[in-house]
Formats: sequence, C-alpha cells, structure tokens
Amino acid sequence: MEAVESRPKSRTFILCLLGLAAFLGWEALALRSYMRADSRPPTREEAVQLKAALDIHEDAKTEQRQPLGDLAPGIGRPLHPPLHHYLLSGAMDAGPPAEAALWLNWFYLAMLCASLFGITWHLSGDALSLLAALIFAGAPAVQELFHAPLMDLGLVAWTTAAYWALVSSEEFERWPGSLAFGLIFALGMLHDWSFCSYLLPAFLVGLQALARSGRRAKVLAAAALALAGFGPWYWHHLPQVALRLFQTASELTNPLEQGRAVLTRLTETIDGMGPLFLLLSVIGITIPQHRRHWRHGWILGAWFVLSCAFWLLLPPHSLLRLLPALPALAAAGMSAWPKSVVWGLVALQMFTMINFTSGWIKPVSVSLPVASPTFFPSRPPVLEDWKIADILTTAEQRADPARPVADLALIANATRFNIATFDWTARLLRLSRVRVRPITDRFCDFCEFVLIKNDQPGHEGLTGGLSEAAGTIRNPKSWFAISYAQIAAWPLPDGSNAVLYQQKHLAAAPLPGRRLTYQYYIAGPLEARNLVIELGAWDAARSAYVSATLSAETNIGAVRAELEGLRFIPIYEHRTWTDFRALQLDLLRIKSFRVHEDVLRAFLEDRFKGLRITGLTLNGTAQVQGTLGGGIPFSADIAVQFLGAPPILRCALREARLGTTLLPEILLRPFQAIDLPLTPTPGLPFTTTAPGLTVANGWLSVP
Repeated sequence: MEAVESRPKSRTFILCLLGLAAFLGWEALALRSYMRADSRPPTREEAVQLKAALDIHEDAKTEQRQPLGDLAPGIGRPLHPPLHHYLLSGAMDAGPPAEAALWLNWFYLAMLCASLFGITWHLSGDALSLLAALIFAGAPAVQELFHAPLMDLGLVAWTTAAYWALVSSEEFERWPGSLAFGLIFALGMLHDWSFCSYLLPAFLVGLQALARSGRRAKVLAAAALALAGFGPWYWHHLPQVALRLFQTASELTNPLEQGRAVLTRLTETIDGMGPLFLLLSVIGITIPQHRRHWRHGWILGAWFVLSCAFWLLLPPHSLLRLLPALPALAAAGMSAWPKSVVWGLVALQMFTMINFTSGWIKPVSVSLPVASPTFFPSRPPVLEDWKIADILTTAEQRADPARPVADLALIANATRFNIATFDWTARLLRLSRVRVRPITDRFCDFCEFVLIKNDQPGHEGLTGGLSEAAGTIRNPKSWFAISYAQIAAWPLPDGSNAVLYQQKHLAAAPLPGRRLTYQYYIAGPLEARNLVIELGAWDAARSAYVSATLSAETNIGAVRAELEGLRFIPIYEHRTWTDFRALQLDLLRIKSFRVHEDVLRAFLEDRFKGLRITGLTLNGTAQVQGTLGGGIPFSADIAVQFLGAPPILRCALREARLGTTLLPEILLRPFQAIDLPLTPTPGLPFTTTAPGLTVANGWLSVP
C-alpha cells in the first residue's frame, strides 16, 4: 500500500519540479526581453548599490580588494554587509553591470521559489508546493523587485531558504537541515543585518531544542557554523553596527505618525501582493491544518506575525521591510482552500505578472469603505535616454586641463536624474576628472560646471536649495550670469531640459582694488570677524590672482593663510559688497590657526546632530567625553596630526569607552589611522598644506 502511494507522490513531485523549472525558464526569457526594451538609468538607491559592486569588481582586477568587504565612502553609501555586492561583482564578469544585477535577481528568484516549494512540500506533500511558489512569485511587489537592480529580493530569498532548512530539520531533530540552517543564517546576515529580525521564531525553536538532549548538539553546531560565518565581519565593524542601531532607535516616531505609517504599509501590501492573495492567505493561515508534518506549521504563522509586528514598529516605513515575512502566507495560507480556488488565484497572479511588464491593461482601482485596492498594476520597460552619459562626456572634454578636478554642481534630484545616478555613470564611463556633487548653502563654490534640470528639478527635501539656485541662474543680473555661460543643453524624457554651464574666462580682475575688509562675515557654519584679504597680481591668462593672503577671527579660532590661484566673484546688494562666490583655488597654505577647546567643543556639537560633549581636553591628544544620540555615554582619546607629502590629516583613535566599558584594542584597529587627504577632492578641489599641528594646554594650533 505504501509503495502504491509513493508512486503518485513521486510523480507529483517530478511534475511539480518540471513546472517550477518551466516557470523559471520563462522568467529568464522574459527578463532578457525586458532588459533589451528598457534603457533607463538606475534610480538613486540602485545606483549606490551598483557602484559599490563595481568598486569591488575593479579592486579585484587590481588586486586591491579590501578585507572583509570594506569599501571606500561613496555618495549615499552606508556601511553594509558585503555578500550581495560580492555576488554582483562576480556576475559582472559575464556582462554589463546593470544586466548582471538583474541576472543575480533571477538567481534570488529561483532560490526563493525553490525554498517556498520545499517548505510547502515538506508540510503538505502535494501540488500545492508549486502553486504557492507561483502565487508568491507572480505578486506585483515581487516582480517589481525582480526587475530592479537592488538587494531586497535577495533578503526575501535568504529568509525563505532559512525557514526551509528550519522545517526540514524537524525543529533541530535532523543533522542536514540543522547544518543547512546554520550556513544559510550566516549567508543571510552577510547579506543584510536586518535578516535576523525575520528569524525570531527560529530563536524560540532553538531555545526549546537546547532543553532536549537529543537536539542540543545540533542546535549548538548550527549556532557555531552561523557565528563562524558572519561573526568576523560584524566583529570587525562592531562600532559602526552599534551606531547604526542607536540611529535606528532615535528614528522611532510618535504614536500618531506610527499609526499613519502602519496604514500606509498595509495599503502598499494590499496593492503589492494582490488583494485576493492577501485576503485568502490571511484567512487561511488562521484555520487549523491537519496535514502531513503540520505540527511544524506554527512556525510559519509565527514567522509572519512576529516579523510584521517587528517592522510595523520600526522605520523605514516601506513594504520592502514586510516582504520577507510574506512567503509564510503563501506556504501556510493557501492550504486551507480547495484546489479549484488556489488554481484560480494562480491564474490571476500569472496574468498580473505578465501584465506587470507588458501593460496590456491599465490598473483597476476598486473603492471600498476601508481601502481602495488596485488590480493589475504595471511597470513596463521604457526606452528613455536621460542624456547623463552625454552630459558627463561633454563636461570631461570641456574641462580646464590646468585643474586637477572639475567639479560639477547638479541642481536636480529626480528619480533617475540625481547625484547617485550621475556618480554611477561617471564611474562606469571611467571619467578621470569630472566629479558630480550637490549644491550647498554656498551654491556652487569651486565648481567649474553647473547643471540644472529646468522646470522639474525634483524633491527639495533631499537636496535643499534647488528653487533658490534655479532662481539665481535665471536672473540675468545675478553674479551667476557674470561668472558662468551656457555651453550645452539636452531635452529630457519628462519634458524638461538639462542645461550645462561652465565658468567664464574673466579677462579683468573682479575688483578694482587689492584689499578686501569685512567686519562680520558668515558662510554656513563659519562666522568670521575682521576678515581681511590682500590680493596679489591678477594673471589674465589664468583668469586668477597669482596669490593672496587672508586673516580673520572665526568662531572656531584665529586664522592666517596664503592662497594661490584664487578666482572669485563679488556679490553686491544695493551697490554694497556683501559676499562673494569662490570660483577657483589652487593652493591653501595655512600659516597659523588657533582654537580653544571650549570653542571647538561648541562647534562640534553644533555640526554633529545627536552629539553632546560634556568634556573636551586638548593636551597632547584630544580627550572627549559625552553622549551619543539616545543618551549613550562615551569617552575617547584621539590623536591628531598633519603629515607631509602628500598632505594628510590623520586621526587615530587610541582608546574608547562605551559607558564604563573599555573597548578592546581589536575593535579600535580600523580607527587607528583614519587619513583625510588634503589633496584636491570633489567639493574642495585644491590642495591644503600646513607647517604642522600642535595639541597642547587646551589649544589646537598650527603650527
């Protein structure tokens, strides 16, 4: 009798596997067609992740790969576990970086479907395993991640794989599943540090298994394997990880705002997963099941409930944080319904999936008293040329060969026309001199180029000052009109125009005299009194002053400096000189500078949000005591010095405490030589030198 029953199950298993393979093959063909039909540049977050992987890929070619996945700072790039970037870096050997990221998504989708198939087969042992995988993979939110070069689909896949291993281990009763869980846990933690938040039921299962002698060894082995896998990276970056946790805690919103965020997430979840899928699966997961191995089904319910509860309380307020909890609905919620209902839902989800990239029919919204769910959302590929490569290439060709760095100030913050996207494209084009940066409260100081996206610059909230800068550019009597000239323009797909400006060659000196005095001057956080600038000879060929001297009493100390290759433009209000904009500087030579510890303490507190310094002593080293955001007490001993050629400001963390706990030396090693180069960089495209630095008797001074 058992042999007769096993043959149909084997046949069903093989047919389901063939069906899953056919689905993934179809998804691969559809993805290739999508890539051929879509030419848009990446969004902001996509560009940041692509550039991080490309940096690793290029470092590997030059044998300069950093240990434990360390990366140089980049625009908008936070410290992050390295697994996704390493996998993407390896995939870049096979094709263009953006396409490699989408093929990596296909690998994640395959792992997600296989894991969901494995969980459902283990619990039910029938065709529901294939149907659950198809229903979840066809959801609009999953398809949106599938077609975006992001790491979020990988987090969903690793989470689902971990639960497959957990249920296969029979709650740590079997060795293969237990060891697989430990390995996948390590890989998930190296993919994203939020991975563990979705495994709360696994910790409960592990604690229960520790109380049973027959399972204790398997739990400990899985824990040891996981810790050995992800532990070195987290130990190496423990201070940054701790600061990230403190930052997350400080971002908690008030109950009213949190309630609004929960409603927003629920609406996004309904639209992203499909209204019928969400309704049927939530009802189904509450109905008791009596199928093969369903004694482990409670794990799926706990996976969904605990993960959603955790991320409904914490920022960021996005469906992306809930998505790794939702495969539990497909595995557990569908088994409560008749097969005819499930097959109907599969057909609906498959049509929704195909329509998502084809756009056969427009989205349909249904107005209900509680919500307005949307059926058949679509994001078809688009052939759009945002001219970013043309703009950057033009700037690279037109840049002044005498300048080591050509800064380009971008007055735009649109979805596909922003700093990160420009930075990614410049990296991809291997441009050597043009560097893109956002505007500041000084607008475009030291920028050779200025690029504005007319009419629709983007969101002010992320890059402030866009409207004010645009108004200055459009004013024909402004200082900008005197200093910059339009050199090129491009029409953009959204109907706006991108206009590129370059600094003019000023044949005559901007001021008739040689001496500038200013009793009180303020620029951002810098305040100066008795500012005096003595100007040297004007070099018409270079369009700059050969030399100049500067002296002032600033809010952080008295300073005296020499400047070479200075070009600026004065700003007048009612025929009175009120400010200036720096256009060019080759060398800043600090001759003397002196700041007292009390003044420096106030300046640092004003500049760094969440930092409160209760004590600062300058005597050989800088000894700091205070609290971080969230009220965490700390103390540190920091050595600061200037080095020679090339000029570098070096900061070394010699000792640090959190509360009364002295951090071990191994944690301080990454901070024992933090070098800040004083050679030309984006934002400060000039060289800075000083005769030395002294920290003594409560003063920080040069020399």
